[in-house]
Amino acid sequence: FQSDVFKQSEAPVIASCGTALTAEQVQLLRRFTTNVKLSFDPDTAGQAAATRSCQLLVSKGFEVKVVLLAPGEDPDNFIRKRGGNAYKELLRSAQGYLDYVVRREASGLNFAVAEDRTRYFEKMQQFADNLPDDAQKELFAGKVAAATGITDATVSVGSPLSIHVIVPAPASAALLGLGGLVAARRRRA
Repeated sequence: FQSDVFKQSEAPVIASCGTALTAEQVQLLRRFTTNVKLSFDPDTAGQAAATRSCQLLVSKGFEVKVVLLAPGEDPDNFIRKRGGNAYKELLRSAQGYLDYVVRREASGLNFAVAEDRTRYFEKMQQFADNLPDDAQKELFAGKVAAATGITDATVSVGSPLSIHVIVPAPASAALLGLGGLVAARRRRA
């Protein structure tokens, strides 16, 4: 299989065996590129591996995107069924790491439920801790705020992640119920 994928590919391809990407492999990969597109199976194990790999790569300064396949697909059968050109199109439409993490971790959560929001913010803190610079942290903070539906929000991804929500009235802040991770302030004219 791997040699078939390599033969159909006009771009450099590296296939990891299984779902484990090691720090040593990342160091070796850096010799050749700092731009990586990950393509794992869309099942739970594959997406968990994509998330772990993203964290490792991003913490080492890589620009990472994630290729999303339909449920039941994997890179091998996708290429066999649809061909290399269709797969290259998927590569071109790969989702940025931050967008991928924000959407993946929000999946199945109900942000109207305080416990779900708190769990989400705690998880996002883990990802924010791995971002190598303040610019990426600021970008990530905005994506977290947008994913949770917080409007007029400023999200700070310092240590720890804090969400500062600007709301028109104190009652609105109570409705948000974001636990210790949120400080609500009245909008000042």
